[in-house]
Amino acid sequence: MQSRISKLRKLITERQIKRKLLNKELYRVEKSLDSLQKTVISTSKAIIVIEYIIEQNHGEIVDMFESTVSSGLQELFNDEYAFHMDMDRSGTNTTCEFQVITDKCKRFCNIRMTQGKSVQEVIAALMRIVICSLDKQIMNIVFLDEPFSGLQVYRKEKAALFLNKICKEFGLQLVVVTQSPEMGDYADCRIDLSKQTRLII
Repeated sequence: MQSRISKLRKLITERQIKRKLLNKELYRVEKSLDSLQKTVISTSKAIIVIEYIIEQNHGEIVDMFESTVSSGLQELFNDEYAFHMDMDRSGTNTTCEFQVITDKCKRFCNIRMTQGKSVQEVIAALMRIVICSLDKQIMNIVFLDEPFSGLQVYRKEKAALFLNKICKEFGLQLVVVTQSPEMGDYADCRIDLSKQTRLII
């Protein structure tokens, strides 16, 4: 009887360990799915706005996207970065393919194949700025939440200067939420929420 109880306890312990491992894996998969869903939603929104503004002037819009994003990548990384955007219209549908060329890849490739998260963050932030500057129905205020969290510190300083430059060029007001104090040094107005003891709504 004692040995049977011992075996049952051992079996229960093994099942509990297995359950914990499965719960961890399930949490990881759910987090990954949430991240993918956010990416899909963001991309869908960008494509909807692009489809709306594309009616105005296709060539000019593509040129603006390519030149703004390319200049940002070159300033923050190196001269061999370039952004390319392929747009195709078939009836009422518009398809967009975003590509980048790097010093490691001497041809245009999908942005997921580039040097990681920081490049994609820069592309996403600059595309939002261009969209806001093109669509006159959107307020001229751009909100960016941790736009360059993947960049090294010395590149974040360059990124802050570059954001200042293009926002002045497009006539936009930029509001950035960041945990990088060095980016705040380049702002016209800086609010340190860590020092705020109360939030009044």
